[in-house]
Amino acid sequence: MIKTCYKEPSQEYYLVVKIEEVEDLEFKNLRWDFKKLKNYLSYNASAFPFTATLTELMRNKVK
Repeated sequence: MIKTCYKEPSQEYYLVVKIEEVEDLEFKNLRWDFKKLKNYLSYNASAFPFTATLTELMRNKVK
């Protein structure tokens, strides 16, 4: 984390995720209703990361 310019760690463990832009045409310009996903938490908890399957994500895309 220090090599990537993060500030000094304040906890013993961190999860670092690298996100890359998807170039598949079937995902271009899609939008999803994240509030409908099973693991989505509302209010302040919405700032926490969560997981969803690709199937669940595609079922909640906005048309």
